[in-house]
Amino acid sequence: MAGKNLSTKSHDKRLEKIRKLWHSGDRQNAVNQCQDILRHNPQYAPAHLVYADFLSNNGNAQEAAKHYQAACSLSDTTAECFLGFAHFLKQAGQSQNAQEVLSVGFKKWPLNVQMARELGVVFAENDQHFHARQVFEHCLQLKPDDWICWNHLGCSYAQDNHAKKAIACFDKSLAFARKSPWDSPSKQDVENISINKASALIYAGETNTARQMFEAILAANPKSHRAWSDLSSLTKCTPKQIAEMEKHLQTAQLSGNQVALRDLHFALGRSWDKAKDPKKSMAHLDAGNKIVRSGLHYDSAEVCDRIRHTPEYFPPEIFSNLEVSENQRKLNYQPVFIVGMPRCGSTLTEQILASHPQIVGAGEITALPMIKKNLLGTDFPSRPEHRSLAHAPEILSQLRDSYLSEISRIVRDLRPDIDPKQGQILVIDKMLGNFDMIGLILQAIPEARIIHCQRNRIDTCISCYSMLFNSPVNYSYDQKELAEFYSAYEEQMRYWHAHVPPSTLIKSRYEEMVADTEVQARRLLEFVNVPWHPGVLDFYKQKRTVSTASMAQVRKPIYSSSVERWRPYEPYIQPMLNAFEQNQ
Repeated sequence: MAGKNLSTKSHDKRLEKIRKLWHSGDRQNAVNQCQDILRHNPQYAPAHLVYADFLSNNGNAQEAAKHYQAACSLSDTTAECFLGFAHFLKQAGQSQNAQEVLSVGFKKWPLNVQMARELGVVFAENDQHFHARQVFEHCLQLKPDDWICWNHLGCSYAQDNHAKKAIACFDKSLAFARKSPWDSPSKQDVENISINKASALIYAGETNTARQMFEAILAANPKSHRAWSDLSSLTKCTPKQIAEMEKHLQTAQLSGNQVALRDLHFALGRSWDKAKDPKKSMAHLDAGNKIVRSGLHYDSAEVCDRIRHTPEYFPPEIFSNLEVSENQRKLNYQPVFIVGMPRCGSTLTEQILASHPQIVGAGEITALPMIKKNLLGTDFPSRPEHRSLAHAPEILSQLRDSYLSEISRIVRDLRPDIDPKQGQILVIDKMLGNFDMIGLILQAIPEARIIHCQRNRIDTCISCYSMLFNSPVNYSYDQKELAEFYSAYEEQMRYWHAHVPPSTLIKSRYEEMVADTEVQARRLLEFVNVPWHPGVLDFYKQKRTVSTASMAQVRKPIYSSSVERWRPYEPYIQPMLNAFEQNQ
């Protein structure tokens, strides 16, 4: 045993020298020496890790994966092997696989702070913020002054509709960062945490404080493109601020900083829109969207074709018994789905309904798309065998149980004060892309109610085009593709409205909500079968967390300036208008 330990120490020292050779530029020599170690000791996990790193850096992903797997499966594996493999998988876009690797690593080394932190990060990247929070909190028990982890925990709280808890986490992150004796933060780190806090202030409805914080960040660093982007979304920038952004845009163009260019183009696009200059606004939006689109792998024809054909897997007869069976069961937490396109007035609708004491607004719940993906795969529905799977009782039962369990957990987390024994609670799920799952939803959860929010199609698309979304909305970064997606979505929704009973699916138009809020609010409350409550008209006074792109707007009383906003843009949106005409 002593000889083996001595050999291992010798190999460890040699690996350190090999890594130095690689980083000094003597790469072939490093590779040769690493191969020599593996020839003499093929069961030595750290050598597999080093060799996998070399292969990955040289672009040989397939062979690298084999050696990462070997490094993690051998008896002398280390936490670094799992962290290295997870990093490789994340770089390859395999975030779910990285999560699985880190979950195993976390079980092996529960006291490893880096392992816990990285697992929390990947949970958050996979939109599993509740699990992320649990792991981050464990990490902070191990290292209470970990400013990086406090920042991550704040981000997960913010995304999970706990804005005030998020703000407290960011305050702790900033406090620990400023006196950290280890892993000292850069100025950029501190700035990013401050921006995260300002965003959480908006989520919490403290928009004036958030604006002041963004302005303070920009006073310290006028080149902060992220702060400019967020400030322009929150408020109308002054002519002086617009001129400042234009100046920094020129600097970013000279340096080739694509992220700064993207953020500043979107910020200026929104700012010139508010300054009533549609020509300048659209020039910047076209430029910003072009940058984003250039980095996406998106096939508009393939996506739109699948959306148009989805109804074929859900023939009309499956909806014929919905009205008969809808009252057979009464759920403690009844889901109300809001579906549609981004920027369609859905956040306003949710805020109005969630001002009712019997209704909980849970925001954009990622559970249903994830459950569907796990049960049916990413390409459902597209293949012949999907026709039977779309109605398989065991699939529908699993989807139902998993989803209802998740919304029950979410309500207990968001509103621990609510007792369902005192009366049924309605839970709003505002994941708009669930329009594509209406056939599955109503088979699995016939008690559900679905509100389809809709707004003028061109107003909707221009508003989408002006946004740099946090979550993937790949169809939104090209005028033509945006119109193509909207047309396909519209066609699918016509099918659902034609065949789903009106007691289950209702349309809510943004323009009508703005024109007569009380009438439309009464109509929706009647649809979801709860009594009228006058508090819904004071929706803008609600302090609940709102973390979507409309977070600032729903803190104000109803206004109509967003109706027919597209008219001045007509000369500059011809690709969009032509695509709509071709898809009629």
